[in-house]
Amino acid sequence: MYRFQVWLFAISTPRRIAYALALMLLLLACFGLYLVPAFTAHMNGMMPIDLAFPVTPAVIRLHISSYDSTARMLYAQFLVIDCLYPPALAGFLSLWWASALRATQPRSKWRYLVLLPWATALLDLSENAGFALLIWSYPILWPDIEQLVTVIRTAKLVALSLSVLTVVYMLGYWPVVHYRRGSN
Repeated sequence: MYRFQVWLFAISTPRRIAYALALMLLLLACFGLYLVPAFTAHMNGMMPIDLAFPVTPAVIRLHISSYDSTARMLYAQFLVIDCLYPPALAGFLSLWWASALRATQPRSKWRYLVLLPWATALLDLSENAGFALLIWSYPILWPDIEQLVTVIRTAKLVALSLSVLTVVYMLGYWPVVHYRRGSN
């Protein structure tokens, strides 16, 4: 992990951050403009299971039992983008954070924060794999996988919350540091 963190610091340039942001926004637009509306229109307002809250085994069973072949095809399209989005978001956040940390605190213990978005991405991809297994193996039920997916979802939300708090912190802290450095 240390080498990955060092590599992120080495490649974090404004151009790469902009590319990662553009990719993330493009994937987000695919979700919002096509995939989610198409799925909810077909399912009479029901969102894809990934967007359900809270996710419990009962909610998972309700969703997967209502998916017909068209819903599964639409979910497959959603799943492709949902497997690309977590690494795109993690890439953007980690490059941005690495750039900010390198500029302000290159030797700080906070430099390991650049790994947090990747932990969130791994949890999200694990959740996607669980949902895919449950959806495409239905009517076979996997209670242990359903429970595992709910635990992974909770862990993902905790990691995502920590990432959001880090973004809020960075938006408030780093401009102050740059302002103070400029005024001295």
